Amino acid sequence: HWNSHGRRVHQWAWGLRARSAFASISCRDPDVHGTRHYHGRFNANVERGCIVKAWPALIAGILFGLGLTLSGMSDPAKVLGFLNIAGDWVPDLIFVMGGAVVVTLIFTPLVVKRARPLLADSFSLPTTKTLDKRLVSGAVLFGVGWGLSGYCPGPAVVSLLYGYESTIVFCLAMLAGMSIEGRVSKRLG
Repeated sequence: HWNSHGRRVHQWAWGLRARSAFASISCRDPDVHGTRHYHGRFNANVERGCIVKAWPALIAGILFGLGLTLSGMSDPAKVLGFLNIAGDWVPDLIFVMGGAVVVTLIFTPLVVKRARPLLADSFSLPTTKTLDKRLVSGAVLFGVGWGLSGYCPGPAVVSLLYGYESTIVFCLAMLAGMSIEGRVSKRLG
């Protein structure tokens, strides 16, 4: 296409992501998803449904954050002490992780037997059980990052409340990594 000055105008976007860098919040902009009426007013039933789904997520997030804080998982020194099995090992977190594993082993089969989740249309379960290079390399990167910094994503976000400079740097690096992951994965194919 050419504009009125005889210059070529690029018609399509230069680059589109295969998916967004960050997952969108459910029901955040219902107009995009066609749930407004023809006259532009918002569908009250959809709004109520979004709010009903948001409260359990908020409560679960708060409980998760409190659990991380009370267990010490948001303290990088404690996490690094746990990961240091050759030195002064701090075994406290084995009980936290062990408790999580026990709860998961007991309740996951019960939950997955349901036709669908309580607040979603379907379960989001892995479709494959094979270990590929992408999964293994991602796990290695995650483990190395956790071992070097003492943070994994959940506790890092909770630790932002403490205002530590190292936590802020970690979270900024984590966000940067999340934003470039899609492009890198696409190139590696």
